[in-house]
Amino acid sequence: MTDSKKRGKQLNTFGDAVPHKQSRRQKMVASQIQQILSMFILKSLKDPRIGPITITHVEISADFSLAKVFISMAAGEGEIQKSLKGLKSAGGFLKKKLASSLDMRKTPDLAFYEDKTLKKAYKLEKIFDELKKDNKNEDENS
Repeated sequence: MTDSKKRGKQLNTFGDAVPHKQSRRQKMVASQIQQILSMFILKSLKDPRIGPITITHVEISADFSLAKVFISMAAGEGEIQKSLKGLKSAGGFLKKKLASSLDMRKTPDLAFYEDKTLKKAYKLEKIFDELKKDNKNEDENS
């Protein structure tokens, strides 16, 4: 038995911990947060560190106290890190804007993360392409 299973965490094919299954209400609130934050980041934030980002998805904790906001952007690693720092520093402002738009007693804290799904998918695609090449070369040599 692996350490991750002993601790009750399941791992996906990338070795990342699989998040808990979200309830319908969590999904609904996450979707609202994604839409509202996307609008406020686009229209209200003037921080030069924050580049053109896309909020790929939002995960809400079971008690609605934390919202994990996953972003991606078509830029290098340094630009993503600068954007994450800018978003972290604007977290209080964004939480206040979110509170005025959401109909909830307590607004969740915001934590911003890079969504690495596209990078992982690209790596897998490269591996599959190499396997196809190797397979094709073996067929030609046979």
